[in-house]
Amino acid sequence: INAEYMGTLSECLFFFEFLFAVVAMFRLFRPVLYSASNRKFDEGVLKFLRCPITKDTLTYDKERHFLVNADRTIAYRIDDGVPVLVPEEAVDLVNPPDGIVG
Repeated sequence: INAEYMGTLSECLFFFEFLFAVVAMFRLFRPVLYSASNRKFDEGVLKFLRCPITKDTLTYDKERHFLVNADRTIAYRIDDGVPVLVPEEAVDLVNPPDGIVG
């Protein structure tokens, strides 16, 4: 094997190592690049969703990015375009925490 071939081979290996590092960094920062603000909630699924606590229908509050039950007493956050309909994660709008106005 001549020296010129070895030089070309080492340059190719360096390029592929660099490319691998770039792909690894992209995968590492993927959650930041595709945050919740980049994925919208599909309002078409509202006809299938119900409040797990009251069994009421839910409406989408576009201003606060929440799903709210019919009585407007309970809200559910939306993470990355996906509603979090877990009763323990629900926000009580009658006695809301700081920063959330019912």
